Amino acid sequence: MKKMLVRVFLIICLTSSYSFAITCDNSSDQTEINTAISNATPGDTITIDAGTCDIDGTIDIGKAITLQGAGIGSTTFTIAANPAIDISLSSDVQVKIAGIHFDSSSYLADNSKTINITGSVVLSEILIGDNKFTNSHDAVYTNSIVYGVGYNNFFIDCEIGFRITSGSMEDDSWDLIIESGTANSFFVEDNMFQITGSFPGAFGSGPEQQVYLQEGGRNVTRCNTFTSIAGLPSAPVSGCNDPPTAIDSTRHESDFVPWDHHGNQSYYPGDFRGNPISEVYKNTFLTYESYAHMTIRSGSLLIYDNVFTTQTSTNQVIYLDEGETWETGRYSPLDTTWPTEDAITNVFYWDNTESGPFSKTWGVGGSQVIKFEADGAGHVDVWLNEPELSGGYTYYDDRQGASGRGADGTLNWNGDHANAYYPYTPYTYPHPLRGEVDTTAPTVTAFTIPATSSSLTVTFSEAFTATDAVGVTGYCVNEIAAPPTSGTCGGDVGWEASAQTEYVFGTSGAKTLYPWAKDAAGNISDSASQYDEVTIQIPGVLSIPSNLTISSGSLSVH
Repeated sequence: MKKMLVRVFLIICLTSSYSFAITCDNSSDQTEINTAISNATPGDTITIDAGTCDIDGTIDIGKAITLQGAGIGSTTFTIAANPAIDISLSSDVQVKIAGIHFDSSSYLADNSKTINITGSVVLSEILIGDNKFTNSHDAVYTNSIVYGVGYNNFFIDCEIGFRITSGSMEDDSWDLIIESGTANSFFVEDNMFQITGSFPGAFGSGPEQQVYLQEGGRNVTRCNTFTSIAGLPSAPVSGCNDPPTAIDSTRHESDFVPWDHHGNQSYYPGDFRGNPISEVYKNTFLTYESYAHMTIRSGSLLIYDNVFTTQTSTNQVIYLDEGETWETGRYSPLDTTWPTEDAITNVFYWDNTESGPFSKTWGVGGSQVIKFEADGAGHVDVWLNEPELSGGYTYYDDRQGASGRGADGTLNWNGDHANAYYPYTPYTYPHPLRGEVDTTAPTVTAFTIPATSSSLTVTFSEAFTATDAVGVTGYCVNEIAAPPTSGTCGGDVGWEASAQTEYVFGTSGAKTLYPWAKDAAGNISDSASQYDEVTIQIPGVLSIPSNLTISSGSLSVH
């Protein structure tokens, strides 16, 4: 009997693309899927009908293809292969995997990959979305420089959700410009990572980090939920717009560290480097207990607007560890002076919420070479604020990641400079590859000015604050009731990256002031109900009410 029915439909349109619809019969179904891929032209869609597909061999993707299931409750791939899907590309083309439940519960092979992604060039259009992964060891593994987005996926009892590496291209990744707020990262957004009481014992004592970076990985983790506690939704929810809050006393996993920015494991040149930069914001972390919610062993990070919640004793929110200061098995001799290779530096931590019995926010392993601003004179590696216009920064004068051990440069400190990544603006949310548009405007949450002032310069009596689903990228204050544009604020003022603290009026009298906020998508707040009023009376200066006119020695009331 024929194992699968392969129906081919010609879609009559300008692109003349094909859609191959496949119905599985649960017997080596990857064979027919590979045949459909082989017969497809770049840009085609392989549609997998509802049902269970037996995947006991690898599905190979080497061209621009969409592999589309009928949804995680309808199309299931029963996995018995490593990798189940191998995306191997020689050019930068779009590949999308969506709408499939990958079930590895009967295939608990150590170090196996469900989706493996490799390119001989930088890949910038990889989409892994609306899937479910059960009991994967490595659910999604990038093994070269891969940019794109993993979104709306649900991970249940996986050893690792996303392992983001640059593989043999790790030095190439470090050689690229280290900057924030760009598309040059693999984005992990709007996913749920859940560890239950049924975590597979075959994987060892417990799960690894659900987002795990190594070997030159570049990442933005935003709007996700990480949990090892019961009482949460059974499907992904947006961590930016609708974060889950349910929590109960059910203990699922006692040593769950959700996120890791791994470091180098030997001196350069070695075969395992750290990571240049990542951004982590607007995530929800819920654990029963753990030694940390994040571990950082290399590179630069911007960490903000996250909620860290633990139910019982947890050592620290974030653990910092420079391995060459203490790991004798990997480094000889040890290096206990600043800077280290692929150093932890230009780290920013602000506006995060910590709830539960954390012993402390920061833990530091090995010899103390990592410096906080409060540590005194000299360089600063970790800032407890967003990037600012002043304060200083560290920078590489030659090879990025160098520590001065060789002739290829080192890390330097400049205290008379803006912080690194100032002014910071997060990249567009949702990621443009998803084809969705952010239409939610920021909200002004606080703005108050005094009722009277004896100066044209009025200092706000309550700080101007605003929130947004992703992040506020601009603030302005003016005397114009009509909303400004995202390009100009109106009047003689412009948009600024940080909220204003005062305003200078041109004349005295009764004044109305309007606060505005915008986001990266250009959405602007509604300040109709947020304006405030002040009457300015300069001592010794006559203030003429607006209904009076003095002309040629006469006084008119109108």
